[in-house]
Amino acid sequence: FGGRCAGQKNLAAALVAFEMAWVDGGAATSSLASLLGLAPVLRCGTEEQRRHYLPRLLPGAEQVRAAFALTEPLPYAGVDKGVLSGKVRVAEWVEGEEPVLRVQKRGRFITNMDFADVVTVAVESDDPRLFGSCMVILERGDQGTFDRGAVTRKLVHQLSSTRDPVFDLLVPASRIVGGYRVEHGVIVPNHSHGRVLEAVFRRSRVPVGLMTSAKLL
Repeated sequence: FGGRCAGQKNLAAALVAFEMAWVDGGAATSSLASLLGLAPVLRCGTEEQRRHYLPRLLPGAEQVRAAFALTEPLPYAGVDKGVLSGKVRVAEWVEGEEPVLRVQKRGRFITNMDFADVVTVAVESDDPRLFGSCMVILERGDQGTFDRGAVTRKLVHQLSSTRDPVFDLLVPASRIVGGYRVEHGVIVPNHSHGRVLEAVFRRSRVPVGLMTSAKLL
């Protein structure tokens, strides 16, 4: 599970994005958007999630594009648990079967949303049957609303596909990044969304720094 997401290849991809950004800063983000979209799965996902999603980043008949939906419309910033407006609740939970979750999220400035088939979203629970915050994997084709949203009007970054998506979807609880456990009748994600973000950006600090620099070109 290395490939373009890990080590020297990760740095090489960031350097290529930096050079492309001399034409337009949007290249710095759009060229790495799919990698960022599935980075939570790479860093914190279960073995089953990694085997299911990561090979699909490679060219082939089943190749998918991904997006990373963290930021939200004002007044929310989407940077920590205290300000997330996106919600996850238990929609159905039959004894002996996997719980079904309802995920509702409005994104803001989400890169790759014109093309994304898979989106990792940060959400918080207000349901007593589900504890805390987490990241959840959404797919185009899930039951409910997968609205790519309005196109973001920009003065620069024209090469970057950016939209404000709206999601209201039913997904199995196995889509929680890193999995979950059940304690006293409550679903407890193994990783909060903050922990996932820390793992992703700790390993991506050099590429993210280069991408940020490219935005200033």
